[in-house]
Amino acid sequence: MAFKGKASAIDHLRRKSPEHLSFRDENGASPLHYASAGGHVDIIRLIVSVVGLK
Repeated sequence: MAFKGKASAIDHLRRKSPEHLSFRDENGASPLHYASAGGHVDIIRLIVSVVGLK
């Protein structure tokens, strides 16, 4: 979702299960990693605002 820039799916996670935005997969990558790899600045900002990174 994050890699493909699916803002609506990320927003759904933000509202229903924000803790999922911090989860890491079997490779240790989080949605933030995938959003960064995909170049989706809007998704990066959304994740950072929810997770509380600076």
